[in-house]
Amino acid sequence: MSELRANYGVNADRKSKTILVDGTANLGGATLNIVAAPGDYPLISERNILIANKVEGEFGKVLNNLAFLTPKLAYEEKTVDLILVRDDVTM
Repeated sequence: MSELRANYGVNADRKSKTILVDGTANLGGATLNIVAAPGDYPLISERNILIANKVEGEFGKVLNNLAFLTPKLAYEEKTVDLILVRDDVTM
């Protein structure tokens, strides 16, 4: 059996699409792969990545190509939010 994997694209202007599920979204330990477009991201940004009638479970792994941002997920009964926090890196 192959592992479930969801790709989610983000960009600096916060216009990433929200995944809409008509029914229950059973995450069941699936892998979330965050693919970020180049851009000037704010220090902290939050976006709603999934809306469903009900969210069951959580993502098991979060992969990403983010060089200076740390992704965090917030789970609610009907939503999953992605919070991107810029790393404290001096250039």
